[in-house]
Amino acid sequence: MVSAEPALAHAAPMDRPSDLPSDLTTDLPTDLPTLTVTVVHAAAPHRIDCVTLTLPAGTTARDALRVSGLGDRLDAEALDTLSLGLGGRACEPGAVLRDGDRLELLRPLQVDPKEARRQRYRRDGLRKRRRGA
Repeated sequence: MVSAEPALAHAAPMDRPSDLPSDLTTDLPTDLPTLTVTVVHAAAPHRIDCVTLTLPAGTTARDALRVSGLGDRLDAEALDTLSLGLGGRACEPGAVLRDGDRLELLRPLQVDPKEARRQRYRRDGLRKRRRGA
């Protein structure tokens, strides 16, 4: 059984069998264990697309992305700049998912974190630390 539930209003539901890739729905035994995965894409600051999926055990990150439909909403050029993350760490498209995983479509960094710290220090200087913090 493969189904999807949108977590936010602007995430499109994909719970109809005709919307799902046939290779994930054909010849699946009904007693096959399933897992629940959340696929997330932050298209812009403060705009998050989130889809919760119920998939068969052994599903890969690539399969979950395809079933979620989030990749279909992006053009090919934008999709090429994104990378996949699983639980806050980079992962390969062939990574096998586990129950409760959060698969993320990650945008490239705009500024290197070390450089951002240097810029903040130049702008704000050294701030005193509060006690107990």
